[in-house]
Amino acid sequence: MRHYSDSVLFNWLRKHLGVQKPYALPMGEWDEWQIKIKNEKPVAYWITEILPDWLEKPAEWTIDPIRDLKYHLRNRFITKTHYLKTGLKPGQWHEFDERLLHGMFTELVDFVEIEKAHLHVIWGDKEDAARYQMPWWQRIYWFRWKEWRSPQAGVDYLKWEISLTHGSEWFSDPNHPDIGKPTPQAIAAKEILDLYEWWTVRRPARPDAYDASGWSAVCDEIRDKYGKLFAEITDPELKQRSDHALKLTTEIETQYEQEDTGMMIRLIKVRQSMWT
Repeated sequence: MRHYSDSVLFNWLRKHLGVQKPYALPMGEWDEWQIKIKNEKPVAYWITEILPDWLEKPAEWTIDPIRDLKYHLRNRFITKTHYLKTGLKPGQWHEFDERLLHGMFTELVDFVEIEKAHLHVIWGDKEDAARYQMPWWQRIYWFRWKEWRSPQAGVDYLKWEISLTHGSEWFSDPNHPDIGKPTPQAIAAKEILDLYEWWTVRRPARPDAYDASGWSAVCDEIRDKYGKLFAEITDPELKQRSDHALKLTTEIETQYEQEDTGMMIRLIKVRQSMWT
């Protein structure tokens, strides 16, 4: 859709024809507004509301089928939005729980670094394309085939969303307590950014459970002392440290698993806000 009705030309015509079109109305009130304008200013109504729809028709018969084909081919063979990508190393066996975790968060990374990044540049200033090194052809729909990625642009867009607050125009009461508070979009963006930073920064920085527990060091000592790892440990002090390190390893791995599960649940809860 080209949305001629919302173009600069038709907004200019409304202004000069005295048609005040609301930015938004509750469900059902648009019909009332159209009936009112049609009765009061039938010519102006036809020019500003009917004519734009007519102008859409030629493109719907010619350009749209080509655009739809391009859209289908890009989705089918490039973006491949019909399945989840895991980012896991191919050629190895990965259990279902691992595939599920990595699939969810790999898609989150793509959502931030590709979809949100694209919005930040397309709807931003002209200088943003150069700032984030977006190729010129990525800004033109017909030339846009390969996916463009920018972690910084995606994060910056989320930070902009986080800054959004309720303005006084949201409420009939100028003293409404929610004025100045974060919007639902801002709250969702804050959650998405925290999940993204957890997966890309904090989770990779978690110490290896074997190293953190001392189990790796104990294993090295067992190999040096007995020549192999799975040997009967006759040294009481080494056996005690081995048991303690193994127990601590299990505790750390359990903590990591619980953290992963908690983050997956948070991602599921915010999923309905993840669209562009």
